[in-house]
Formats: sequence, structure tokens, C-alpha cells
Amino acid sequence: MTVTRVVLKAGRDRSVRKRHPWIFSGAVEAVEGDGIVAEVVAASGEKLGYGWVSPASQIRVRMLAFDPQVTPDEAYLRELVAAAVARRADFFAPESVVNACRVVNAENDGLPGFVADAYAGYVVCQITSYGAEVYRDTLAAALMASVPGCRGVSVRSDVEVRRKEGLEVREGLEVLAGAEPPELLEIGEGPIRY
Repeated sequence: MTVTRVVLKAGRDRSVRKRHPWIFSGAVEAVEGDGIVAEVVAASGEKLGYGWVSPASQIRVRMLAFDPQVTPDEAYLRELVAAAVARRADFFAPESVVNACRVVNAENDGLPGFVADAYAGYVVCQITSYGAEVYRDTLAAALMASVPGCRGVSVRSDVEVRRKEGLEVREGLEVLAGAEPPELLEIGEGPIRY
């Protein structure tokens, strides 16, 4: 894994220290390297954490870890997915009356620009950050391994915000892992069926 060094301008580290997940291009003094994963450094040289670099976006870095001791490699990403799914374990319990839920909620789960929803055994993702796009196969494999009863993971890439990240907008579902979902799924919320 090649790590890029992103040095912030003097006085522009406060939001990172308060755990804001986005670093805008105006706060960046220098970008040293061309990797996807960035070590974020204050102007003083203090290491602040790691994030994904988005070279085409005004949001230049999306934070993955606010701990400079963390190594945000593929194993770390798999752990984040597993932890996000585990926080929603009640939805997958045998007594659950719901069979659809959001299993990964982007920055709230430490995975910026990556949302995943489970629908009756199938997961559909939406990727809106450059880093999540680069690691999409790793994230899909982690969902297959973490979501109980998961039969397939697909991605929708049809949102316009992808253009701001320098990503292509594509119509329809693309299967990333496992089986393609059927045309119709039955979603239950207690006695109600959709």
C-alpha cells in the first residue's frame, strides 16, 4: 500500500482534531505522493490520522482513522465493515420483524462515501468517494462475509455526485460479489409486506 502524505496549512487542523471526516482542498498545504491512502499531518509535522485522497474533489481527504497508529489497509476496511454490520445485529436476529436495513452508513461507520443497504439477503451499495471506488471489491467481499445470509452484493453508480469525485456515473445495478438479486424481493416490517 502506497501512502501519500497530506500536509495541512498552519491553523487548519482544528476540524480534524475535532474528528470532522472531511478535509477540504483549501486546508491542504501539500500533497506528497499519488496513493489513495493519505497520512494526514499538521503543519507542525504531528501525525493526525489517515484518510482517502480524492484528487478531483473539493473534499481532498475523507478521514478513515483519527489515530495515527492505525494502518488503514484492506484488513482494516474489512474490520470496519464487520463492526458496522455487528452494530445492526438486532436486524438479523431470528426474532427480528424487519428484513431490510442500512448496514453501512458512510462516514458514521468510518467508511466515507460508502453506503450499503441489505434487502432480504441481498446488499446494494452506493459509492460516492474515490477511495471507496478503488476499494469496492474489498468492501463487497467484507459485506458477503459479514452480513448474515448474504447471497449477493451489487452497486448502484447512478448518482450525479460521483462526477465531483471524478467518477463515472453508470445506470443500473452491477454485481460485485455473489448472486444478482431477483427482479422482485419481499421486504417485511412486522406484519406489513412490500
